[in-house]
Amino acid sequence: MFRNGFRLNGGEFRPTTGPDTTDANRQFLRSVARREVPRELEPKGGGAVDLAVTDRRDVDYEPSADAGPAAAPDRFAGAARTMSAGASSSSSGAAAASAGGAPTVDGSAPTVTVAVRLVSGRRERVVLNETHTVGDLVAAVAALGATEGRPFALWAGYPPSPLEDAGATLLAAGLKGAAVTQKAV
Repeated sequence: MFRNGFRLNGGEFRPTTGPDTTDANRQFLRSVARREVPRELEPKGGGAVDLAVTDRRDVDYEPSADAGPAAAPDRFAGAARTMSAGASSSSSGAAAASAGGAPTVDGSAPTVTVAVRLVSGRRERVVLNETHTVGDLVAAVAALGATEGRPFALWAGYPPSPLEDAGATLLAAGLKGAAVTQKAV
């Protein structure tokens, strides 16, 4: 969400101010404000919906900074770091994280959305494919730059515990729609 509109899943910008604003955009935001699932996101046949919002209402959306709906979000650019001081350097996840850069998401394959609370307190939404690993999630979180290169660990579940199997797929680790916390080590 931006001061002047919003984007849904990295799609086209939808203005909420100015002459291009539509009733559908206004209704979408009213639903979100009432903590209701917007009609266009309701699953056919019912069921639960996870809705994660990145609050960017302090800035206007800048189309010049976007290469279009298929472009990867800027927040995934940067160097990756290892998962924690105790992570095994021989695990495929740690190797992927230290190789640098965030993983590439295949838009045609099933995806997983993970809500991440960063060390800074900022919340981000990370979208990866179901086949990506915990190590890939670590690389994506590291690319957000909240720890400025210092080591960190990711914690999930209840009670929270560190995500230690860097080679586990996000689906196998039970991280589809999960909330994850980044902790400095």
